Amino acid sequence: MGKEEKKVAKQQEILKAFYLTVQSHGFENASMARIAEILDIRPSLILHYFSSKESMVVAMVDSIIQQYQGDFLPLIRNIQDPKERLRKLVFGIFSLEWISKVDNGVFYSFYACGFQNQEIKNKFQVMYETFKTILVEELQMGLDEGVINENINPDLFADFLISIQEGNTYYQGLMRGKIRGKVTADHHMEQIYFLLGI
Repeated sequence: MGKEEKKVAKQQEILKAFYLTVQSHGFENASMARIAEILDIRPSLILHYFSSKESMVVAMVDSIIQQYQGDFLPLIRNIQDPKERLRKLVFGIFSLEWISKVDNGVFYSFYACGFQNQEIKNKFQVMYETFKTILVEELQMGLDEGVINENINPDLFADFLISIQEGNTYYQGLMRGKIRGKVTADHHMEQIYFLLGI
């Protein structure tokens, strides 16, 4: 393993420990000392790879984006039928697997950082813009093929889908144990299928 590969591997190891620390102690309490304790290293070694906690957040957000993008396109890549592609896409983004991909506490801690850190905010904006572009393309394909409601505006409906999906994820994370998550998600999917006419 070369020098650069070792560096990347160590950074990934640190990010995993950072994620676990935020998950168990919250972002505010995710100190370098706690992260170092998990790795059994000196806190100063972390600073060799990341200049600050914020730089770890930026790298972690990049990692989260890659995770979502890596799972998003394979949902539909091999499906030729536009109607089936859209149904599979909607099902995928409302599935419990999608919702639980990243711990809500971790995700929203990093999301909140974007209100104070422009670089982090930009990363999240790129994530949502990429997500929206894919949705718009798929909706436009459905419109062109005549398989969805002709009154659908792909751009506005993509915004609607993202808003519903994000709201669903937030609400289910907050109300875990108090609502029937799968029943709620299934209801959202059925309503979206109805609006699309698929």
